Amino acid sequence: MIEKPTVLVVDHIASRRADLVGYLQEAGAETMEAQDCDGALEVVANDLPFLAFIEEELPVKSGFALLRELRQRHPEVKVVILSQSATSFNVLQALRGGAFDFIARPLDSGEILQPTLRRAQAKPHECTQHSDLIASLETKTRALERTLSMMRAINSSVEKLTRLDRVESLLAGLLEIAAMVLDARCGFIVLIEPKSGDLTLRVGHGYGDALTFNNITLPPGLVSEAVRRNKPIRIADSLPSELDEMLNPSERRHLLPHPGILAAPLHLKGREAGMIFLCGHPDDHLFSREDLYALVHLAHHTALLLEHVGLVQQLRRQPTPA
Repeated sequence: MIEKPTVLVVDHIASRRADLVGYLQEAGAETMEAQDCDGALEVVANDLPFLAFIEEELPVKSGFALLRELRQRHPEVKVVILSQSATSFNVLQALRGGAFDFIARPLDSGEILQPTLRRAQAKPHECTQHSDLIASLETKTRALERTLSMMRAINSSVEKLTRLDRVESLLAGLLEIAAMVLDARCGFIVLIEPKSGDLTLRVGHGYGDALTFNNITLPPGLVSEAVRRNKPIRIADSLPSELDEMLNPSERRHLLPHPGILAAPLHLKGREAGMIFLCGHPDDHLFSREDLYALVHLAHHTALLLEHVGLVQQLRRQPTPA
């Protein structure tokens, strides 16, 4: 461990730079200062620091630009990026660019610097958190990008659904859009008959000619149990044994033939109306919580549209006043 490391502080705001210098000196470091990218490179050319704390929002050239310059000219200098904007994009950009760490402002005390200083002076085999953090952030960023893409697709799809004025068309549209957005292999919608309470298959997608969807009454099984419980369902991959035992022969052979299930209840005017099921996760990933949230969101919007269509049809059936 270095007894008294030399640390460069780069910030164009003098008061903020002075505060950071004070924190570092209290921690036992020797400090050097610069207020911009060019000034920092001049300092480094004369006296190579062990560590550099760089403000992201520097004038003319950003802190990320200085990071790239230091990585090219002096890769042995460890760089810490400081920023008011601690978004996953900024953190990932810094770490991908070779930064040793990323610290979010404001800095209320020097305590937040201590872990970074200790890790910077540790032996290489003790510094494994950097690559782990990059991998974690990349995973979270991909998930966020996929969620945003799904929500954009859903919002666009809801606009298309508003142009439909028949219940059957809305249900078919809901199922087709859900399967497309979530990249499911197949899916179906079951409705609860108001008088008998029976479950009937109303719409299917992705089954070809294997199944006929024309108000077929479903026997007891996993689907009926899911509708009875009336809660969203996410089974990422294969069915657990206790659920697999609930499958009736038709569900096992036809309705739910692939691993991965998503299901969301449909409600109309405050009552349980049925459920939408998607089956078969895509090849590149399992069904996620974000996928289930998207399906629930889409089912909710469709229920509102179904209520609107019902009111419109009711008005159409009323006689025109003389």
